Amino acid sequence: MINLTEIAITFLIVMLGNKIQDNYKPDQLEIHLSNGRISYVSINKGNYSCPKNCGAKHYHKTSVSKQVFSETNYQIYYDISNSYLKLNNSDIIDIYEIKTKKIKKSKKVSTKREKLEIAYFISRFDL
Repeated sequence: MINLTEIAITFLIVMLGNKIQDNYKPDQLEIHLSNGRISYVSINKGNYSCPKNCGAKHYHKTSVSKQVFSETNYQIYYDISNSYLKLNNSDIIDIYEIKTKKIKKSKKVSTKREKLEIAYFISRFDL
C-alpha cells in the first residue's frame, strides 16, 4: 500500500511541476517591425537582456519597460510621443505569441502562432 501511495504522490508532484513550468516560462514572441524585419524575442522577467548586436540564432532575451533605459540591449517600450510600441527604436507593427506543446505519444513538439493585439500587449505588461 505504501508503494502505491508513493507512486501516486510522485505522479501528482510531476503533474504540478509541469503546470507551474507552463505558467512561469518566458513569453516567446515573433515581432514584425515597421522596417520590414522580423525579430524573435523572449520576454525576460529578470534584469538581463541580449545586446543589440547579438548574432546568435535564438529568441533574444528582451526587457519590457515604460521608457528607454538602454541603448545597447534589446528592449520593448512604449513611446508616448507618437503612441507606438517599439523594439530597439523600431515601431512594432504586429506581435505573434509562439506557443509550443509537447505531443505526449510521439514526443514531438507542435508550434502554434497566435496574433496578439498591441493594445492587449500594452495592458498585459502595464506599459
